[in-house]
Amino acid sequence: MRFHCFRSSLFTLTLGLSVAFYTFQVFASGVLKTVALTGVAAPEISPSVVFSDFGIPVLNRSGQTAFVGMLLGTEVDGTNDSAIFSEGKNGNRLGLVAREGEAAVGAEVHFLNLGDPLLDGSGNTAFFSQLQEGGSIDRGIFSEGNGIGPTLVARSGDAALGAGVNFSGFGDPVFNSSGLLAFTNMLRGAGVNNRNDLAILRGREKNAFALVAREGDAAPGTPTGVSFGGQFTFGDPVLNSRGQTAFLSRLVGAEIGNSFNRGLFLAGSNGGLELLVRVGDPAPDTGTGITFGSVSNPAINDNGLTAFQARLTGTGVDGTNQYAIYSEGGGNGLALVTRTGDQAPGTNTGVNFRFLNSPVINGSGQAAFRASLTGVGSGSLSKSGIFKENPDGILVKVARDGDIAPGTNAGITFGGRAAFGDPVLNSKGQTAFMGFLNGGRGIFAEDAKGMLQLIARTGQLLDVSDDPLTPDFRTVNDLKFFTGSGNEDGRRSGFNNLGQLAFFASFTDGSSGIFLSNLVAIPEPATVIMLVMGTVFILVHPRMSKS
Repeated sequence: MRFHCFRSSLFTLTLGLSVAFYTFQVFASGVLKTVALTGVAAPEISPSVVFSDFGIPVLNRSGQTAFVGMLLGTEVDGTNDSAIFSEGKNGNRLGLVAREGEAAVGAEVHFLNLGDPLLDGSGNTAFFSQLQEGGSIDRGIFSEGNGIGPTLVARSGDAALGAGVNFSGFGDPVFNSSGLLAFTNMLRGAGVNNRNDLAILRGREKNAFALVAREGDAAPGTPTGVSFGGQFTFGDPVLNSRGQTAFLSRLVGAEIGNSFNRGLFLAGSNGGLELLVRVGDPAPDTGTGITFGSVSNPAINDNGLTAFQARLTGTGVDGTNQYAIYSEGGGNGLALVTRTGDQAPGTNTGVNFRFLNSPVINGSGQAAFRASLTGVGSGSLSKSGIFKENPDGILVKVARDGDIAPGTNAGITFGGRAAFGDPVLNSKGQTAFMGFLNGGRGIFAEDAKGMLQLIARTGQLLDVSDDPLTPDFRTVNDLKFFTGSGNEDGRRSGFNNLGQLAFFASFTDGSSGIFLSNLVAIPEPATVIMLVMGTVFILVHPRMSKS
């Protein structure tokens, strides 16, 4: 029996070592994985067709990337020189999803002008594309969620809302971790006019999209006669893994004035629409007579908690204190995170928030945002910073103008006309962002301890070879990655909850590539290796496991 148990332990150890080895390959600290490189053959096309350039990669929770690749080679011309590639299939190997000029699955149309893909948690892509059928060009949205390749799920001219009401045009879709889509679209057909030709739909299969909200419909939580409407009625929706959809809408109606014509709404996963907040409502945690004068597009997490930027109006509100960040992330309803005029944390007394950009919210309910600063020692009005809530809900500084940029040469600081891009925030509270420097720009991310680390920067030598015995150093010319997400809102993201970061880099020699950094990934690889070695030691020397 003991021998049997020992063999079982060896089996478990072997399996564990295999998993740990794979994990080490994926999470190796300081190791940069080259996903794709110009001049290298594009997979599943032809050995003579190589990558010539790339779009920005999107990254999912499993560390898989997807992106648009430009092509060069035999029989490649302007009609077929771009394609979408993904690591979501073929055992995490890079594969072809769709190519411009090729026929779409289940449709007598050809792809034309492919949009940036989205990627769900299972490695399925979704994307917008123009379509060509004969001499006509229209638009469509595709998804791999059915398991048979990218299939047309919505097309201009197809039925959208019953008999006679068809799709006309599409906004950029959002795509949640389980493969559900949501998007704004224009309608045409029977009974459609300029007062009801916009809608938000949600679904995953052709002819099975459910209505979230339509222009002209009564807006819930508002007085009788108030409906969704007005110029550019709907903002871009966000979509969590439960299928809840949040969005900004303009409102019209007899009692609506210019100052009371917007609201934020939440659609439940199985239908049902509720008002979250409306312009004109009292602004919590401010003072008597202060109301919301405007609200931004919302962010959302998987618990259905939202965050947004607002402009305030009312008693005592002026140009120094009119903007605010609100969040439901604390779990006790809508609460003020901060307001312009408040001192920015981690700065000298007298340095205050001047403007607050729209926040993101993560799975833990923390918010993060970019802000501009003013006051003593802040210099010009362009000075700015990245801020976030810590696990206790306390607002802290991540980085600001004038701070030393980690991983750079002495004297290099964050700064410039716009020192920071918008942040992306993962479920562990790590932020990542593009930082502009007084010597180029770089991608920065927080590690497990909240310390900023340099991922890559312009002017840096980057080894694009995955073979440590044959390095290939190239000088970075430009960097791009997707930000502005909390990873539970259906938006594209380049930084996942594991702490992996996917980015595009171009080089001074004219080449470019797609890369995956594991520098700040959690769990850290050293921890994984030590855990494996400790397990081996205990199994081989079982007496050492007793005290």
